[in-house]
Amino acid sequence: MVDEALDRAPSSFPVLGNRLKQTAGSLSGGEQQMLAVVRAYLTDPRLVLVDEASMGLAPLVVDGLFEFLASIAKAGTALLIVEQHVSRALELADAVCLLNHGSVVFNGTSAGLNSEEIFERYLGVEV
Repeated sequence: MVDEALDRAPSSFPVLGNRLKQTAGSLSGGEQQMLAVVRAYLTDPRLVLVDEASMGLAPLVVDGLFEFLASIAKAGTALLIVEQHVSRALELADAVCLLNHGSVVFNGTSAGLNSEEIFERYLGVEV
């Protein structure tokens, strides 16, 4: 498994290839997040839980993380995503459960979601 991790991490996130000799704790926040999602995927899971993967990360790093998540979803791994960048999560979503103050306000397919209404009514963002 270690050899597979050493192969897969740099191929998924090239910046990690330059950090193979570093301990995980000395990596930047974005690099740690990249490493975390690769480590989670290495166990060949049926489901990966992702909680605020993009929080505090540079947009370029967020793009890479979401590309990786899209690739594992395409390969058949289910994703459960809690994410502040709703539009990014919706790009990957087949199903959506939207909570507002702990209550379910929408539960259905992403195709059935009126995103303008959701963004304006529940997230306070004018579209």
